[in-house]
Amino acid sequence: MTLSGSFEIVLTLAFTIAAAYPIGSYMADVFENRRTFLAQIIGPIERAFYRLAGVKPDIEQKWHEYAIAMVLFSGACMFGLYALLRLQAYLPLNPQSFPGVPPDLAFNIAISFITNANWQAYGGETTLSHLSQMVGLTANNFLDSAAATAIAVALIRALSRNEWTTIGNFWVDITRATLYILLPLALVVALGFAALGVPQTLSASIQATTLEGAKQVMSIGPAFVDIDPASIPHDIGINLVAPLHIIHTAASWMRSPGAIVNTISLASITPLAGSSVYSATKFALRGFNIALHMEMKPRGITVSGVLPGTIDTPMLLKETREGATALNFLGDPLPPAKVAKVILRAAKEGKVEYYIPYSERILSSFALLFPALIPTIYPCFEKMGVKRQKAYLASRAKDTLPEGTPIPERERAEAL
Repeated sequence: MTLSGSFEIVLTLAFTIAAAYPIGSYMADVFENRRTFLAQIIGPIERAFYRLAGVKPDIEQKWHEYAIAMVLFSGACMFGLYALLRLQAYLPLNPQSFPGVPPDLAFNIAISFITNANWQAYGGETTLSHLSQMVGLTANNFLDSAAATAIAVALIRALSRNEWTTIGNFWVDITRATLYILLPLALVVALGFAALGVPQTLSASIQATTLEGAKQVMSIGPAFVDIDPASIPHDIGINLVAPLHIIHTAASWMRSPGAIVNTISLASITPLAGSSVYSATKFALRGFNIALHMEMKPRGITVSGVLPGTIDTPMLLKETREGATALNFLGDPLPPAKVAKVILRAAKEGKVEYYIPYSERILSSFALLFPALIPTIYPCFEKMGVKRQKAYLASRAKDTLPEGTPIPERERAEAL
């Protein structure tokens, strides 16, 4: 196990232990109907829901009544979601005019979301309308979690109440789980996303202005869906399959002592929006490199990976002029000679990975520890990179590209 892996386990356990008592105490107060700091705000809303639904919160249910209520509720949610997915072509908030989801896929989605599995066997932005995602999936993300919480609370009551015949009220438990726990948490996270500039829109596409002042219409969703599928095997072949074949041929002839050095990329840790295929190949290449390092070590052959930031090459200039991501410029582009020196050092020392510059290791380790935060902090990093990107273009305004400069991924996809 790596040092970063051990640190992630320790950090996760520490956060869990530290949060267990305060969160557990708060949840106990909620489900025991004791007053909490949110009672004054949420209490009137809770009581209004009970009146509208005809629920008597003071009357508890026996175990079979509780179970029947849970099954009926889950069944209603499942059939409601299934109907929404099948009829989305005729419903509003469908700017891309997506057709209804096929019966088997709609049933699979409905079952998985109701059972708290949330298995997504589809591409959200290319299959489901805004209405289906918001009212269907997001709502059921809350409701199935609230139902699961209610069942866990009922089980605890059943185990702790020796002579009681009731285990609570399902409708009260699911309401309180939603209003007092899930919604406040979602509100805090949503405000964090908004503060970081994470966009949300109901439009089908947006018009963006490039650094050159041109107008470009972009679909809302991953750029991957807009590329030519024929370019995918080509990119995978260059960035992943070819290195594997070359290393396999060379490694079979190597004897101890020997060294293999792979130039990977920081994109193998921090993915780049707009370069999804490239990011996928680099993630795979890094995994292969670490596995090969362990395999070849007993044979006396070291395998190292060099993970540089952006390298100052003619290809970088060409990509940047054609609208490459500003994340390439979180730091100054690296001179090729500096990268070459690190590659030679890797061949001598044989450590598993080398970061250029070394400070990038901190950011990369953070991304490894908290991958869920990458989409959140992405807009902040992009803003930081835009200024450096403009300065780079201004300093290279008169530079010409030599013949044979590699074609960037997006341009190659258009050419195919």
